[in-house]
Amino acid sequence: MTLAEMHIQFKLGLDKTDSLNYPNFEPEEIDLWLDNAQGRFVKTRYVHNNKSETFEETQKRTDDLRTIVTEVTLIPSATQIPTKP
Repeated sequence: MTLAEMHIQFKLGLDKTDSLNYPNFEPEEIDLWLDNAQGRFVKTRYVHNNKSETFEETQKRTDDLRTIVTEVTLIPSATQIPTKP
């Protein structure tokens, strides 16, 4: 799900729960709420990892978190930074 799609889902969810009476949130405010929700999601899935869990339970946690991980290929480049005389 892209960020634009998350914003739409956020607004639609508020419409359903508050009958169109929610304040008009700025995109930055929606980003803050989505970031907080993502942080809570990670905490519930990963932070409380009990060492006595089975492999399947640990794998389930990893699979749940995989949906929010994005892989990016970085290409290093060499640029010269000018030095002060």
